[in-house]
Amino acid sequence: MANATSYGLTSGIVTGDVAVARRFWKGSHAGTVKVNSPLTGVPFHVPFEGYGHSGAGWAEGGESSLEFFTRTKTVYLRS
Repeated sequence: MANATSYGLTSGIVTGDVAVARRFWKGSHAGTVKVNSPLTGVPFHVPFEGYGHSGAGWAEGGESSLEFFTRTKTVYLRS
């Protein structure tokens, strides 16, 4: 039922059974899966990407953002 959409930014489940949680996160078509946690908010250092029609098409946050938003430049300065 959770995968019956073309969007997959975040999914979540509330359960006390780790086996149920594992089946959920392995089968979930979402970029972020939360177990027993609010669906909103992720730490900055964690890559954040949606599946399907969610997200921007690349991972945001963490090293993915550093790679996407920066360019390498080498400068030689002789004084």
